[in-house]
Amino acid sequence: MDPLQKLQLEQSSLREKTNSLLALDPQTLTSEQRTEMGANADRLQQLEPELRAALTVQTAERAAAADLFEDGKEDGETNERAKLLREVRMATYLSTAANRRGLEGAARELGAAYGLPELGESGGVLIPLSVFVGDQVRARHAMETRALHDLVEKRAFTETSANDGSIMQRPILNKLFPQSVLNIAGVAVETIKYGRREFPIVTGGSTAAQKKEGAAANAAVSLTFDIETFKPKKATFQLEITHEALASVEDLESAARRYMSDEMDKHWSDIALNGVAPTTNQPQGISGFFTSITAPTEPNAETTFPVYAAAHSQAVDGSVFASVETDVTSIIGQASYKHAASIIQTGSGESASEALARRSKMCRSSAFVPAPDASTKIQTALFHADGPNQGGGVARRDSAIVAYDAIEIIRDNVTMASQGIVLTYLSIFDGRFPLRSAAYSRQSFKLGA
Repeated sequence: MDPLQKLQLEQSSLREKTNSLLALDPQTLTSEQRTEMGANADRLQQLEPELRAALTVQTAERAAAADLFEDGKEDGETNERAKLLREVRMATYLSTAANRRGLEGAARELGAAYGLPELGESGGVLIPLSVFVGDQVRARHAMETRALHDLVEKRAFTETSANDGSIMQRPILNKLFPQSVLNIAGVAVETIKYGRREFPIVTGGSTAAQKKEGAAANAAVSLTFDIETFKPKKATFQLEITHEALASVEDLESAARRYMSDEMDKHWSDIALNGVAPTTNQPQGISGFFTSITAPTEPNAETTFPVYAAAHSQAVDGSVFASVETDVTSIIGQASYKHAASIIQTGSGESASEALARRSKMCRSSAFVPAPDASTKIQTALFHADGPNQGGGVARRDSAIVAYDAIEIIRDNVTMASQGIVLTYLSIFDGRFPLRSAAYSRQSFKLGA
């Protein structure tokens, strides 16, 4: 809810209360009711300039957004990339990788627009990440609107044949994956050019200072940066695609593309929470939140309603990260959520899980949170103070995954040469969880005596 809407709701509530009091007989009004009427009138008068100011700010923000995103406002290069993204198809990349040809047409132009080399470091075909991201909505729309009669095969009908009647393919049902935690945890997914290894983050610069009349301004101060060096780390998985499957299943390429995107997002979510620090024996390790953030003191007693209700307030710093508990988001385990849902406050009937949701910007349970310890029954949770700099339900980006803006497809022409092909999807990325450590904290809940 934006500031203007909050003010409008407050104004409406005050008017309703005032009208209710005015409807009473003035002779029967108590001193408390008369005091309330006076306070309501004063607040309604104060609200008028606040409403005008909020409306002015909202109008200016919407005008700026419209000017930035209005059709036709993009530069020529952006428009050209968008056009190429609409034209390219996954089949082009699959066919090129399978037959060891060079890319041609729109696919080659798109690679040039993103500055990608002709071949990847392993000799495979490079695909811009935007091809995967932008295709998901188009693929779903195509499946819903495609004329199904094109997939119907007419057969003669007899009572003895199992293959009689029409055959119609329904849209492919994709594999279900756990909900991503990246947005809830304030993780930005950034892309950098293929082959580059650095990602600069602005950390400081000049500060504003009040000056008396005639005094010179402060000397200019350069912006300061932390140069995060992201060492390339790879995540891979393979798909076996037979010749028969490619020829018989409609939209197989779209299903493979959606599967790859969801699988990679699942992997990133798991790494973000549970990744372990790199070691000599495991250089590919990436430290996750539960590894990087200091563990809290473990509780001795079973977690109660007041502890759950006050959990988000513990992350409030009153400064740059969170000024109220509704600036804080959290990711808790499934067992903790079920335990909180079973604890009911006497009198109000509110459950602790409802209190967690009401007294926060967002509280979500996730299957990626490690299960409670079997002996202590303690489960950890992640809290992110992601306001007030943005608000509006959008998590501030205090952590990052940096992905190289290409995904490589490598063909294995030996393993299944007679049956089909094996395609290896190779994604190169690295992550920092967190970038701003002060924005995150952990808490532990004890789920039993």
